[in-house]
Amino acid sequence: MRKTKKLKKIIAIIVISVVLIYVIYAIILLLLNPNNVYILTKGELYAEDETVGYIIRDEKVIKDDENTNGIYKIATEGQKVAKDEYVFRYYKESEKELTDQIDEIDYKIQELLEQEKITPSADIKVIENQIENTTENEIVNTIENEEIEETSKDDTEKTEETDKEDTSEEETLS
Repeated sequence: MRKTKKLKKIIAIIVISVVLIYVIYAIILLLLNPNNVYILTKGELYAEDETVGYIIRDEKVIKDDENTNGIYKIATEGQKVAKDEYVFRYYKESEKELTDQIDEIDYKIQELLEQEKITPSADIKVIENQIENTTENEIVNTIENEEIEETSKDDTEKTEETDKEDTSEEETLS
């Protein structure tokens, strides 16, 4: 009896130790590789990844240490441009003075043009009338020519038909 009790104790200890080792092994695996299984509820699933990316471009940085040049924008912020298209234009202070003078002269010209209400001269009106008359005459002539061509075609067809009738009558008589 004693031997069977000792044997049962040894078997129980071995079984308990195997179960304990398995539980410890499962806990270690769970900590190293967490489980990605979730209980689903009604809703939507999204597969998203967040990451940091870097964009590498072939760009040039131009610095003007003397501050003698200015920048004139050609394209607005956020506007799409084609490859090798200009986005900015650099100008010098002397160029800025010239453009200011040109703008001032343009403004003066506009003021003078607004003050002078230029009426078209009689020569211009005569030429415009001649152009209108010639275009109207050309249109009338082309219409008349088309009508004449149509009537002449009709006449030639009629004469051909009568000629054919005449020849057929002559054939029947002979």
